[in-house]
Parts: sequence; structure tokens; C-alpha cells
Amino acid sequence: MACMSLFQDSAPTANDLAKVMGCSRQNVKEILTSLEKKGFVALNPCETDKRKRMVVLTEKAEKTALKYREKEIEFLEKLYEGVSDEEIKSVYHVLSKMEDNLNLFNEEITQ
Repeated sequence: MACMSLFQDSAPTANDLAKVMGCSRQNVKEILTSLEKKGFVALNPCETDKRKRMVVLTEKAEKTALKYREKEIEFLEKLYEGVSDEEIKSVYHVLSKMEDNLNLFNEEITQ
């Protein structure tokens, strides 16, 4: 459900979610099927391409997210307590460089 917040303008497809999550469309489809059975998402036909199914959060999912949002905020406040904005930026910068290095390494070994 967290990935759904990245799609503010329109409902994503399973392929869209797979790209964001970094996993296969088949894995995302399994997850979506389970969430649909539990009533957290609806898979609606796309208006412009009937082959595609758009993933839409249900009212049940929205209520569940709202229920846990306060707990999430409280957790994050405790997690970042005593950590300055500058320290957070520094960690982000280092992790971004490491991700770039991993991507370069992956390109080297897959060629």
C-alpha cells in the first residue's frame, strides 16, 4: 500500500507497481490478488486499454492506513530523535553514492 502513494495522478497497473517495487509483475500480481481477496484493493479495467487493470485502494485500505498513520509518525519521530537534518542529508548522500556504485557494478557483471 505504501507504493500506491507514489501514484497521485492516476491509478497504477501491476507493471507500474513492479517497476517501483523492483520485482516481477508476477510477484506483484500475486500480492494484488491476495490484497483483493482481503478487500484492500480493487482491480478495475482501464478505460483506454481494456487489457490493463488499474489498482485502486478500497475504503478498507484507506481506513487501515489512517489507523496506522499516527503510529508511523510516532515511530519516525522516535527513530530520528537527536539526528540533525544535516546528518540525515549526509547519510542520504552516502547511500546514494553506494547505490550508484552497486548499479555500476551490476552493469559490469551483466555485460
